[in-house]
Amino acid sequence: MLNKVQLIGRVGQEPEQKVIASGGMLVTLSLATNERWKDKSGNRQEKTSWHRITLWSSQAKFVAQYVHKGDLVYIEGRIDYQEWDKDGVKQYSTSIVGQTVQKLSWDKNTGGNPQDSSESNWSPSPAQTPAQGDFQPAPESSPLTPKPIFGNVSPVDDLLEDDIPF
Repeated sequence: MLNKVQLIGRVGQEPEQKVIASGGMLVTLSLATNERWKDKSGNRQEKTSWHRITLWSSQAKFVAQYVHKGDLVYIEGRIDYQEWDKDGVKQYSTSIVGQTVQKLSWDKNTGGNPQDSSESNWSPSPAQTPAQGDFQPAPESSPLTPKPIFGNVSPVDDLLEDDIPF
């Protein structure tokens, strides 16, 4: 089975941070995505959808430090459904548990580039394409290792071998 969501949108309000009992961090944010189309009459239509995003661990720390209201971000994660009983009435909620976060807009005036962080392991944004003729292939003896990009850290990175059930 596959439960995967990819969204690009704008943060609707400042992300909310919570420190949980274990000392870890939880961040929630609202993300607006837009859908545009033309109706049968040729008139442009637009619909904005709001998504509740929950982030944990390194993604939560990244968002708490670098993401603010109005920022354009890419979120990859999974859909999570909650169900509870309130005064005898079943309540339902849908949210997205973010597993990958990339900030797509950076304000040069705020100095908010993650390279300024001492804990940074991110590469600069965006990667620029070399001018024609500037490309030189890497020597065959050097290994090619991809660099992670802005906050693109998987929760799997936090697992130890003993945590894997098989």
